[in-house]
Amino acid sequence: MKFYTLYSGINVDTENLPELLTQLQAEFEPGKVTFPDHRPHWQTLLQNPGLLKELEADSSRVPFRYACGDFAGASRYAVRDPNVRKGKKAALVVELHVLPEQLVVDFRDGLGFVLQQTPVSLAPDIRKKREDFLLACYGPRLLELYQNTGHIKDTEERDGLLNAFTFCPDVIEHHYRNGYVFAGRYDTLFRSAFRVLLDLPAIPYNIILLGNDHRQHPEHLVADFHLSDLQ
Repeated sequence: MKFYTLYSGINVDTENLPELLTQLQAEFEPGKVTFPDHRPHWQTLLQNPGLLKELEADSSRVPFRYACGDFAGASRYAVRDPNVRKGKKAALVVELHVLPEQLVVDFRDGLGFVLQQTPVSLAPDIRKKREDFLLACYGPRLLELYQNTGHIKDTEERDGLLNAFTFCPDVIEHHYRNGYVFAGRYDTLFRSAFRVLLDLPAIPYNIILLGNDHRQHPEHLVADFHLSDLQ
């Protein structure tokens, strides 16, 4: 059985840290937020992106956690809360083993902005930069889908396409193995970002305590692509 290793950067209150660590080792509980499950019909959504609202109404909602494909990205997410710097919270990275069907590409920190605008509306230099970014970080399949749907201008339909793209297994696989670093919104810096769907269990394999030292990163990440350059 194939598993992916993911890293989820979280922060918890320092008061009950020992109990929380014990609890996490037993089970990595989902967050309170849920997400529409488009796994059964992402290809339908790709062909008919205008069906997004209808499909969302009929879809089950799945709890999830955010995670990265590498430790460095997750650790940066974990320490971003100001309360970590103040010592009121402890930063943790939870290493998880998950099945391929539990992964969805997270589009919040840059990908959504790129995909929601039609390629035909962009200046040639910006379009080239965006296509280079998509090819490098998300692979040839996403670039092909982006180019083939460039004529679609309706906002709701482009939202439907965005959701379909992020459930595509080829896109997920390439993004998981991506080695380029992206500087997104709100000072985020990462190679890959996912939502781990927790309708199936995610096995906590290891828990790394970063403490409250926001300088504790395993490596110094330098961005290959910046969201500011794609606008």
